[in-house]
Amino acid sequence: MGKLSDALEEKQKRNKIHNLLHEMYKKDGTIKNTGSKRKSKWVLI
Repeated sequence: MGKLSDALEEKQKRNKIHNLLHEMYKKDGTIKNTGSKRKSKWVLI
């Protein structure tokens, strides 16, 4: 998570990444999860 702003706390960084993945998965359809829910592996489509 070194590429995110140092002004954000760790919890904020995790939430930002989660929100980006969710948007790419549900809204855009640009990625899909090929792993399990516990060990996700995101792949570009």
